[in-house]
Amino acid sequence: MAYLLIERNGMINVIEMNGCTDCVMYLANGDVEEPADGWSPEAIERNWPGYHVVVAGDENTEAHFSWQACAVCGSTLGGNRYPCAAWKCEGTK
Repeated sequence: MAYLLIERNGMINVIEMNGCTDCVMYLANGDVEEPADGWSPEAIERNWPGYHVVVAGDENTEAHFSWQACAVCGSTLGGNRYPCAAWKCEGTK
């Protein structure tokens, strides 16, 4: 998986990535009506402990299909991917 690491003012690193539909629905709404088999919100916390993970696009952002694993939860199911971002303030454990 490829991530773009950006330093802003030397204090926050923002990681841009692509997330699956279930992750995006959970991050935006706090719930997923019909998650894919094996998906759980705990996977996000397990993969990104101490990070704030958010949807980076808006309502006009179009998804793209990919077989690449979801960078947010790690699911290897193919499907739509949407832009997401994660950050952690320096010193946060």
